[in-house]
Amino acid sequence: MEYVSCVKEAARAARRALATRERGEDPSEALSEMETAETRRSILFEALVLLADDAASKSAATVNERLWDLLIYAREPDGVSTAHRTELGPALIDALNALHKTARSDLAIGAALITRR
Repeated sequence: MEYVSCVKEAARAARRALATRERGEDPSEALSEMETAETRRSILFEALVLLADDAASKSAATVNERLWDLLIYAREPDGVSTAHRTELGPALIDALNALHKTARSDLAIGAALITRR
């Protein structure tokens, strides 16, 4: 839960940096918040990998990759093609949705309870 929240925090800060830059303002505060969240996300990812099954870990790694695409764009918006820019948000959301699904499966949320007699 904390990992996903941190990913969302980093993504929000990245979008804020982009919006600030588009208004011709200094994005450094939002970029600093983004980098702080990214550092925390990295630490939280290590805990997730240690505790989750392979499917959830792989899903989280995909979330990392999609988030990094967005962070790269926030840092250097001119280095990302226009076509790729429009895919960044939806790709991250899709990756987060896949992580939710694999994490719920790993935690057996929604599974029928099996009782021993």
